[in-house]
Amino acid sequence: MKKIHLVNHTHWDREWYFTLQDSLVLSDIVFSKVINELENNPNMKFEIDGQASVVEEYLRCNPNDIGRVKKLIENKQLFIGPWYTQTDCLLVTDESILKNLLIGIREANKMGGSSMCGYLPDTFGFNAQLPSLLNHAGINNFFSWRGIDYGVNVDAPYYIWKGLSGKKVVGASFPYGYSIGAIFKKDYEDPDYFANTRIKNYVDFICQWKNFNNILMPVGGDQKNITPNFEEYVEKLNELSDYEILISDYQSFADDLIEEDSLVEYEGDLRAPRFSRIHRTIGGIRMPLKLENFDIEQKMIRRIEPLAVIAKSLGIHLSTEIIVEIWKKILQNHAHDSIGGCVSDDVTKDILQRIKEANELADGVENYIKKYISESLKLEYNEILVFNTDPIPFEGYKEIEFISKEENIRFLNHGKSILIDKEYIPGRNNIKLWNSDGDTYINEDGYYKIKAKIYCKLPAMGYKVISFEESDSSLDNLQKVTGKNYIENSKYRFEFNDGSIDMICESNVYKDFIRLKDMGNGGDTYDFSPIPEDKEIILSWENFEVYEYDDYKIMVVRGSEKLPKNLENRLSNNEMEEVSYELKITLIEGENAKFNLVFDNTIYSHRLRLSVNTNSDCGNSYSQIQNGFYEYDNKIIDENWKNIYEEKPVNIYNMDKSVSCTNEEQTVTIFTNGLKEYEKNEDRIDITLLSTTNQLGKPNLLWRPGRASGDTTNAGHIMMPTPLAEEIGLIEYKFGILVNDGPIDEELISKESALRLSQDISYQKQELNKFVNRLDNKIWYDFEYLELPREYSLFENIDNVLMTSIYPAFTNDDGFVIRYSNPTNKDKNLKFEGLEDYEIKYLDAVENEIETDSIIRAYDYKTISISKRV
Repeated sequence: MKKIHLVNHTHWDREWYFTLQDSLVLSDIVFSKVINELENNPNMKFEIDGQASVVEEYLRCNPNDIGRVKKLIENKQLFIGPWYTQTDCLLVTDESILKNLLIGIREANKMGGSSMCGYLPDTFGFNAQLPSLLNHAGINNFFSWRGIDYGVNVDAPYYIWKGLSGKKVVGASFPYGYSIGAIFKKDYEDPDYFANTRIKNYVDFICQWKNFNNILMPVGGDQKNITPNFEEYVEKLNELSDYEILISDYQSFADDLIEEDSLVEYEGDLRAPRFSRIHRTIGGIRMPLKLENFDIEQKMIRRIEPLAVIAKSLGIHLSTEIIVEIWKKILQNHAHDSIGGCVSDDVTKDILQRIKEANELADGVENYIKKYISESLKLEYNEILVFNTDPIPFEGYKEIEFISKEENIRFLNHGKSILIDKEYIPGRNNIKLWNSDGDTYINEDGYYKIKAKIYCKLPAMGYKVISFEESDSSLDNLQKVTGKNYIENSKYRFEFNDGSIDMICESNVYKDFIRLKDMGNGGDTYDFSPIPEDKEIILSWENFEVYEYDDYKIMVVRGSEKLPKNLENRLSNNEMEEVSYELKITLIEGENAKFNLVFDNTIYSHRLRLSVNTNSDCGNSYSQIQNGFYEYDNKIIDENWKNIYEEKPVNIYNMDKSVSCTNEEQTVTIFTNGLKEYEKNEDRIDITLLSTTNQLGKPNLLWRPGRASGDTTNAGHIMMPTPLAEEIGLIEYKFGILVNDGPIDEELISKESALRLSQDISYQKQELNKFVNRLDNKIWYDFEYLELPREYSLFENIDNVLMTSIYPAFTNDDGFVIRYSNPTNKDKNLKFEGLEDYEIKYLDAVENEIETDSIIRAYDYKTISISKRV
């Protein structure tokens, strides 16, 4: 007899067209009823959407319910976690996904225990490495709705999903969504209809693919309350049905499903819009939000957490909970609707506010650490503390900002220095000086705020003090070069020729290497959609300037174009508006090319793309995904796609940090800082820079026919304007280029991807301007100062492996956690050279100690804890 697992649940979008504040009020209403119903019905079960944050927020407002919640979780009636929030899996980095699980399980355990189900019922598609990530957190199953095409990806709704690492999860999908078993008034009044029509039809649909013994049927919906008197209702269903109908939960179903011996394996991503929309073009929506999210992710992973580890290793007290609090603010933005941008403008303001708060907390932590070390070192005004938060020694240019009493200075005991910017701040008179003798008044001298590039050598995972002194001449600076239309180093040459930016690399010429393209966007905050008869406009480059100093060279290329002001003018060209843009190309000897693009967006409802010539006209591309590489090839789209798919399966793909194309001779890789969406068009890679719109949801799009996405076309709902999603104003983009001989080199690309995101971190004790760092003015000189060396290295990573992250342990007060990754197809061995003074334990991603070997297998992780030997 078939077992039908009815799982009573609620799907809890924390924010969408409503705000988090609205959601909090709803949780107070719904969750209190859930608790009462479960206490009154000991055989009842309820799943709160696989995320701990919403329960944490409910308990913040209802602290007296913590004991009741703990008991229900311990009794296996209430299920929360393992996620902190329902994460997107394509638009955030792998470390964010693992931190989401770490913090989600950590917080759920405080409330009684965590579910260990990889439950993501509404996320808009999944990267091919999610099974590897789930396994590293100790999770062996996966539940979803969107992205699966039976007969193409898998042969049936239940399957085995294998990551690039070979790690597997048992997968279960809900073909028609997580509300397929929602019980309405009619179902209560006529249980025979529910048992022998709705359940039977669903079982028949599932078993047309394969004759499973266990069938999952979620009973719930968005913000839906617990189904009352459910045990009594299920008893009636069993009397009427030929199946065994169970009050179940996701873990129980997964355990039974694992026993099935006919599950087929699948390896790859899940982005097919077969039974649901997955919004393949949401990667370009509300782009400034996505760029700011990338920056705060990297700030935490590459800057704040390593600084916290350095500080703790020196004996400086720092609460780990502050680090966790920053991550919580970031992770609140990683729910699929939030980071996707298919939200109201009010929610967008909340997301940007949380990023602002996360940045302020992070800046405060950094300020405190740097000041403590500087005070302990008794640094003078002319000494600057420079950090390297990477596990390998650094040699090259670091950008520092400092204050000098003198205009002309020089740095001591270091290489070249280049002035980037200088500003004179006039002195002030009659300034109060507070001291033990009472207030006195002085006159402050003026000073110079200086930004410079310093060529220096820095120890691994540590710091060094550099000094400057007054000089007869100013710092060298970039000089404008006339009569020269190119910049070059020993590998790359960029030329400006008749409005074209050309690249020459090892005798290979890439004509029209970088261009911008624009077209109208008839879509909404879920998807780009073209408008009939519209074509992309190539934007012109108009003029250039070249600046050089020694091995440091910059070409600035500018352009402007008159484009249709809004969507209505796209085909008529009645009202035009000028947009302007500037591209800065930077070349340093021994490094790959770096690019900064600033675009002044003055027009509405359009898509802007960066188009890069790869000299490779095949349809294949290699996306650098979360700890791995995935090859995409452009598919031929069936002319009858509207009869097969919920949206057009366009050949637009996602990347985590880079995309590559290769020909027989060379591979071109484009690295991006937060840009996530691209399309391969003949010999060019087109990366979405902007996809602006004025509405949350629209019906009948060219690429997405039928209803509007979201609730905007449901009965009683209205269309919702989103003027902020037009993104009017200046937007800055950063990207990089790597060209290597031969086919794609995963190790080379991964190392360059990490190297280009290294941070510039420095500090100067301030007396002239105590507001350079916000907290300097309020961190008093009353520390128990430490005896610290003027140059320090915690450890050096000798092994040829990538360190994904290092942070103070979240689940105990001792030691640090290091995560190594292997984003290549060859196994690597960890030797731990440089860590001989530390006790080492192997962990999973949620900091449970595990038994394993020292081999990081292809496309996998190794996480360790280190603590000083006693």
